[in-house]
Amino acid sequence: MDHEKSEQDKASPAVSALSSWHNRFDPYYYEQLLAPKLNISEKSILDKNTPKYNPRFRWDYGTANLPHFPHIRFTNCEPENYEAGANPLDRGDDSYMYESQFLGKKTQIITSKDKFSMCKANVCIRGGEWYFEIGIKKTNVKCGIGRREALCNAAAGSNSYSYAIHDRLGEMVHCAVPRKFCDPLKPGDVLGFHIKMPIDSKPSNVIRTRTPAIYNDQVFLESVDYADNYDIAAHASKGTYLDPPKEELIAGSFCRVFVNGDYKGALAEPLRDFRVPHCDLCFDLSSHDDGLIGYFPIISTYDEGAAEFILGPDFRYSKPTTARPLNERFYEQIADDVTSDILNDVLYGRMDRLCPEEYLNETSSKRLVAINTSN
Repeated sequence: MDHEKSEQDKASPAVSALSSWHNRFDPYYYEQLLAPKLNISEKSILDKNTPKYNPRFRWDYGTANLPHFPHIRFTNCEPENYEAGANPLDRGDDSYMYESQFLGKKTQIITSKDKFSMCKANVCIRGGEWYFEIGIKKTNVKCGIGRREALCNAAAGSNSYSYAIHDRLGEMVHCAVPRKFCDPLKPGDVLGFHIKMPIDSKPSNVIRTRTPAIYNDQVFLESVDYADNYDIAAHASKGTYLDPPKEELIAGSFCRVFVNGDYKGALAEPLRDFRVPHCDLCFDLSSHDDGLIGYFPIISTYDEGAAEFILGPDFRYSKPTTARPLNERFYEQIADDVTSDILNDVLYGRMDRLCPEEYLNETSSKRLVAINTSN
């Protein structure tokens, strides 16, 4: 009877009015009232026209670009938002994204239904000093940074390829080991990440082996992704994974965290090295740098938790003076892709001169027919 009475008290109009009175002092309370309610089946823009997540392969948006690149024929492109943010092609099966507009500003909110699911940003951190923020919209969020090997169908910080902060408990998680870091976070809090890697971000040789594929009348570029390292998994079973050797670390690197503008400590110092030979491709292929290995901002949610990427140039709180906003890295990444496309087109042009002309005409006509029939 007491339990039933307490449930009735919770649902009484007086208690509801009192909770509304307290919520009106929260600035994000009005944003939740004005923004449309989340309906995953209708508001999601990730579950349509995108390939399903596969940890063995990576997908990129592509387009036919025959006039400018007659030899490689296909180049990658950016989605409609044309800005740094969430990557619709690099997220778990239960990860969704919807757009929320408040006071004229449009944001992309990452959420999930039940289980842990991760979404990565479309910006790769390979070197330098950068800063970005992640805003908590609803608790049940783990966020931080992760490498290409971090599985999107798992929680952030569940292995050695990602570092994360758990909002409800205020813990830092790495290799599935939680440690106390700060006070529990609540909706409206903003996490700032200051990352420094004093290494050369430009590799000496970029090798991109991508295959064009058509999915739902759209062109995507498919490539083999990087896999988990079995040696690291073996160390995890022995309990030695928290102390990697110096050869696997980037000297002088760190990832420092700010909560609502206040410095809380280092999430990782130093960071694990992501470069060859510390990364392995799937299917036992020879490892190489495809230009997009590094650390990505990540958000993993569960039980309808929600968060957003704030990659710049406008931040909620002031950034460190020596760090650059991460959105600038997005435009550098586009320039790197165009440069690689030009070099690859020259390389494939030399290879085409060694092939019979009949073979080239046959393959090019088949590709054009595939594109025309899909449209």
